[in-house]
Amino acid sequence: MPFYPVLRLIVQELYKREVLLLKKQEFQNKRVKKLLGKRQLLLVAYLDKAFPLDLLKEEQNKIADALLTAETRLEELTATNDEVEETIYLAISMLLIAMKLTKKGSPKTKRMFNQALFKKIYLNGKKASNHEFAEPFDVIFFSKFK
Repeated sequence: MPFYPVLRLIVQELYKREVLLLKKQEFQNKRVKKLLGKRQLLLVAYLDKAFPLDLLKEEQNKIADALLTAETRLEELTATNDEVEETIYLAISMLLIAMKLTKKGSPKTKRMFNQALFKKIYLNGKKASNHEFAEPFDVIFFSKFK
């Protein structure tokens, strides 16, 4: 079926974006953990009387600001990751519907669906090697994840 390679390309692209988002989430989680550890060390140093109170407050405020920034970014990444997953399911659903509609369709019907979904499809031999989505699919599938 002609849509299977397209479906594969879409899922691969969305998967790459999901992996990138997960790496960004992992980075933010490490950042939060590091900041919490730093806050703990500062408190221990203060309790050991190795750190003055005014400096402790200043450093704790810096850490609190950095934690807020990291946690906010983590929430944004989680929301974006949820959007990626939702888009994967949407893309698969749309293409499965298109596959069903074109299974017994004429070449003209198949061509019409391809033109609706894609601006360009690049072929390497008989296999699709890359693609550019037509509007609005370019926005649906990719722009909000860049």
